[in-house]
Amino acid sequence: MNAPASGKSTNSGWIIYIKGVAFLVPALLGWVFDLLVLWPKLLEMWTQAGPKDPDARRVMNILLFLTHDSLTVLMVIIIALILPEGVFFAAGRATGRRSSA
Repeated sequence: MNAPASGKSTNSGWIIYIKGVAFLVPALLGWVFDLLVLWPKLLEMWTQAGPKDPDARRVMNILLFLTHDSLTVLMVIIIALILPEGVFFAAGRATGRRSSA
Protein backbone atom coordinates (compact mmCIF):
# COMPACT_ATOMS: atom_id res chain seq x y z
CA MET A 1 0.00 0.00 0.00
CA ASN A 2 1.33 3.43 -0.91
CA ALA A 3 0.21 5.62 1.99
CA PRO A 4 1.35 9.22 2.30
CA ALA A 5 4.36 9.71 4.56
CA SER A 6 2.46 11.88 7.04
CA GLY A 7 -0.36 9.36 7.38
CA LYS A 8 -2.95 11.95 6.36
CA SER A 9 -4.64 12.21 3.01
CA THR A 10 -3.46 15.16 0.94
CA ASN A 11 -6.71 15.29 -1.08
CA SER A 12 -9.46 17.56 0.10
CA GLY A 13 -13.08 16.47 0.05
CA TRP A 14 -13.82 18.54 -3.04
CA ILE A 15 -11.34 16.62 -5.19
CA ILE A 16 -13.72 13.66 -5.22
CA TYR A 17 -16.54 15.83 -6.54
CA ILE A 18 -14.31 17.43 -9.17
CA LYS A 19 -13.25 13.99 -10.38
CA GLY A 20 -16.89 12.91 -10.48
CA VAL A 21 -17.83 15.91 -12.60
CA ALA A 22 -14.87 15.26 -14.90
CA PHE A 23 -16.15 11.75 -15.54
CA LEU A 24 -19.75 12.91 -15.99
CA VAL A 25 -18.99 15.62 -18.56
CA PRO A 26 -18.32 13.22 -21.49
CA ALA A 27 -21.53 11.31 -20.71
CA LEU A 28 -23.55 14.52 -20.62
CA LEU A 29 -22.00 15.73 -23.87
CA GLY A 30 -22.88 12.40 -25.46
CA TRP A 31 -26.43 12.75 -24.19
CA VAL A 32 -26.73 16.25 -25.67
CA PHE A 33 -25.33 14.99 -28.98
CA ASP A 34 -27.90 12.20 -29.00
CA LEU A 35 -30.73 14.61 -28.27
CA LEU A 36 -29.70 17.18 -30.87
CA VAL A 37 -28.36 15.01 -33.71
CA LEU A 38 -29.29 11.35 -33.48
CA TRP A 39 -32.79 11.58 -32.04
CA PRO A 40 -34.25 13.78 -34.83
CA LYS A 41 -32.89 11.35 -37.43
CA LEU A 42 -34.41 8.37 -35.61
CA LEU A 43 -37.74 10.16 -35.27
CA GLU A 44 -37.75 10.99 -38.97
CA MET A 45 -37.06 7.36 -39.91
CA TRP A 46 -39.74 6.23 -37.46
CA THR A 47 -42.42 8.48 -38.94
CA GLN A 48 -41.57 7.42 -42.49
CA ALA A 49 -41.62 3.71 -41.69
CA GLY A 50 -44.70 3.78 -39.43
CA PRO A 51 -44.34 0.35 -37.78
CA LYS A 52 -47.52 -1.22 -36.36
CA ASP A 53 -45.88 -3.43 -33.72
CA PRO A 54 -47.13 -2.49 -30.20
CA ASP A 55 -43.75 -3.29 -28.62
CA ALA A 56 -41.99 -0.94 -31.02
CA ARG A 57 -44.53 1.78 -30.24
CA ARG A 58 -43.98 1.27 -26.51
CA VAL A 59 -40.21 1.65 -26.93
CA MET A 60 -40.69 4.76 -29.03
CA ASN A 61 -43.04 6.27 -26.43
CA ILE A 62 -40.44 5.66 -23.70
CA LEU A 63 -37.78 7.32 -25.87
CA LEU A 64 -40.10 10.26 -26.55
CA PHE A 65 -40.68 10.68 -22.82
CA LEU A 66 -36.94 10.62 -22.10
CA THR A 67 -36.31 13.13 -24.87
CA HIS A 68 -39.04 15.64 -24.10
CA ASP A 69 -38.57 15.40 -20.33
CA SER A 70 -34.78 15.02 -20.32
CA LEU A 71 -34.32 17.96 -17.96
CA THR A 72 -36.71 16.36 -15.47
CA VAL A 73 -34.93 13.01 -15.76
CA LEU A 74 -31.55 14.72 -15.26
CA MET A 75 -32.80 16.57 -12.17
CA VAL A 76 -34.18 13.33 -10.66
CA ILE A 77 -30.82 11.63 -11.23
CA ILE A 78 -28.94 14.53 -9.63
CA ILE A 79 -31.28 14.61 -6.63
CA ALA A 80 -30.99 10.83 -6.27
CA LEU A 81 -27.22 11.14 -6.13
CA ILE A 82 -26.98 14.21 -3.87
CA LEU A 83 -29.74 13.45 -1.37
CA PRO A 84 -28.15 10.30 0.12
CA GLU A 85 -24.86 12.18 0.44
CA GLY A 86 -26.44 14.68 2.79
CA VAL A 87 -28.78 12.33 4.63
CA PHE A 88 -26.60 9.30 5.23
CA PHE A 89 -23.16 10.83 5.54
CA ALA A 90 -23.86 14.08 7.39
CA ALA A 91 -24.41 12.33 10.72
CA GLY A 92 -21.16 10.39 10.38
CA ARG A 93 -19.18 13.53 9.67
CA ALA A 94 -20.61 15.36 12.65
CA THR A 95 -19.83 12.57 15.11
CA GLY A 96 -16.43 11.76 13.63
CA ARG A 97 -14.95 15.23 14.22
CA ARG A 98 -12.68 15.90 17.12
CA SER A 99 -13.12 19.06 19.11
CA SER A 100 -10.07 21.21 19.54
CA ALA A 101 -9.08 21.98 23.09
